[in-house]
Formats: sequence, structure tokens, C-alpha cells
Amino acid sequence: MTSLTDDENLLRLKEIKWKSNLTRRVEEFRSVISNDDNFDKYFGKEYVEKLTEKSARISRLNLKLFTMYFVVMLALYASQSLKGEELRILGYSFKNIGSYKELILFIAVILSPISAVLSAYKKYIDALIKECIVKISPDENIRSFYRHFWVDEYSDALFKKRITEKNIFTHGFTTFIGTVIAGVLILVTMTVLLSMFFVQLVVIYDVAINPISTGYFNKFVIIFALSSIVLSWLITIVQLPMPEVDYGNLDKLTILKTENPTKYKSTMDKIALQYSKKEARLVLFISAISYLITFSCISFIWYRENLEQVSIFLPKAMIGAFFVMFFSNEFLEFIRKIFNRMFFLKYPEESELRLIKFKKINKVLKTLSFLIPILLTGLYSLYTYQ
Repeated sequence: MTSLTDDENLLRLKEIKWKSNLTRRVEEFRSVISNDDNFDKYFGKEYVEKLTEKSARISRLNLKLFTMYFVVMLALYASQSLKGEELRILGYSFKNIGSYKELILFIAVILSPISAVLSAYKKYIDALIKECIVKISPDENIRSFYRHFWVDEYSDALFKKRITEKNIFTHGFTTFIGTVIAGVLILVTMTVLLSMFFVQLVVIYDVAINPISTGYFNKFVIIFALSSIVLSWLITIVQLPMPEVDYGNLDKLTILKTENPTKYKSTMDKIALQYSKKEARLVLFISAISYLITFSCISFIWYRENLEQVSIFLPKAMIGAFFVMFFSNEFLEFIRKIFNRMFFLKYPEESELRLIKFKKINKVLKTLSFLIPILLTGLYSLYTYQ
């Protein structure tokens, strides 16, 4: 039985654990291959070799799909911005792209969920490969070099490994460069994803009010496009960590508090730090979804004329997304600090109402995590559309 003093297990002592389906599957696989006979008989190096080949095939297919999707997105953007003008690319001329906007949109929304499913499956295959490599090469220092025989880890060639030597620390300039690279990558990724979403939104609206094909095909494309976008979101959401309730955690913490108060305090501090990081990621995700839905509805209902000018609508939508995500996180963090300060002053540890009031405060904060992005989106829409 695992001891309570084990730091790795102590950090998992939470009433609610967030685990993705991928994490759960990998844990099951790790349990299976922990038996040496199972690993040698059914898995081993041959199994890893086959998985790496499959992962490489999926990567190549995903790259082709993304390239095709990017080209289709450019075509959709051109169909809205050129308005009948001729498009010239590398000496080739394309006329009347707007006449094919429904077909282009249909192709785009087919590619999106297919790519999402393939990416999710590749992530699962790569996780199995890494678990097998850990089994083959238990030593971490050896594994950091050995794994390149099987998998591609491009970041190893760009970033330093964590320094473990005594009295040697990473210079601030190195940390700064790494932070800037990470920030730029996040910014570029968010810009591309949001741009593609809003381009599709504008085209769906244009297809609805200015159809090119017959009524039945036009309605089919609109319904199919909206369903495909929702399906892509759901595929992404289902890969996120989902809550699992562990009712034994409170009892374990109570025992630890009695046996080792110092260890209990340090454990609670670490759990609080992990919770705050996950909460920040969750707030960003909720803010992004709330913004996309709210801004899209406001634009459709009250400011439809802006959707016809994609070159004007897209920058407004992009700026608003970053504005709402940033300030939602800041406002919620500020409100959370005020609530926590009031809670600990009003309800000390011995108070009988402590747990009940804490649950109520959490419900209020969860409600605000949806309401604040919606309110900020409404204010931003009034400002940008006036």
C-alpha cells in the first residue's frame, strides 16, 4: 500500500481529480506492461516500432489535411474580400471564387473534424510509445537520448534541459527567450485558430443570405457546416480533463493533519498551487468559448452588415478575443482573492458553516466565470460597433 508520506501521491489528495480519457487509458496501459512477462510477450521493441510507423503515417496525413485546410481557408477569405475581382497567385489567375463559396465551405467543414479525430488518435499512440520507452529504458538520463531513436522531440534541439548541477542556475536571459518563444507560439496558434473560425462564420452567414445554389443544397451546406464546427469543438472538449470525485481524500487529509501538521500544511500549499494553475487554464477556455458564442450571436442579431465585410469584421473579432480572455482572467482572480479573504476572516477553521459557505462561494465563482466573459463581450461589441 502506498504511504501517505509519498510526495507524488500527496499532491493527488483532492476531492475532485481532473483526468482526461487519454490519461486514464495510459494509466491502464502502464499497469498492463508493468508485468515483465506481458511486456516481453505482447509488446517490446517490435510493438514500439509498429506504433512509430503508424504515428508517422498519421503525421504525414495530418500535415496534408492542414495544408489543404489552410488553402481552403484562404479561398474562403478571398471569396468574401475580393467580391468578384480576379485573384492572382504565383502567376495563376482565379476568377469568380465567390461562385464556389458553398462548395469551398463544404470541403472546409469536412476536413476539420477528420483532422481533429486523427490528431487525438496520434496523441494516444504517442503516449503509448512513450510508456513503452520508459519500460525499455527506465533511467531518465539514458532515456532522454535513447527516445530519439523512436520519436521526434524537436524541442530538445532548441531548449536547454533542466539544470541539475549544484550551484548552477539558468540565466535570466535564457528564461526570457524561452518565455518569449512560448508566448509567440501561443499567440500565433490562437490567431490562426480564431481567424479560421471567424472566416467560416462570415462565409456561413453570407451563404445563408446570398445563396448561389438551389435552396435545398444551400440549407444542407449551412446545417452541415454548423454541425461540423460543433462536432470539432466537442472532439476537442472530450479530450480535456474531466472531473472525477474521490471521496476518500478528505479522510486521508484528516489523518495526515493529525500525524504530521507540517507535512499537511506544505501539501495543502502545493495542492492550492496546482489548483490555481488548472483554474487559470479553465478560465481561459471558458472565456474563449463564451466570447465566440456571445460575439457571434451579437453580430448575427444586431450587426449583420459587418459580417459582409470580412476584412473589417475579422480584426475586430480577433482583438476582442484577446481582450476578453485577458481581462476575464484578471477580474476573476481579483474577485477570487476578495472572496477568499472575506471567507477566511468570517469563517475560521473551527466554524461549522465553513464547508457549506465554501461550496457556495465556489458556485458563485463558477457562475462568474461565464458571466464576466459574456459581459465583457457585450461591452466590447457596443464599443467596437458604435
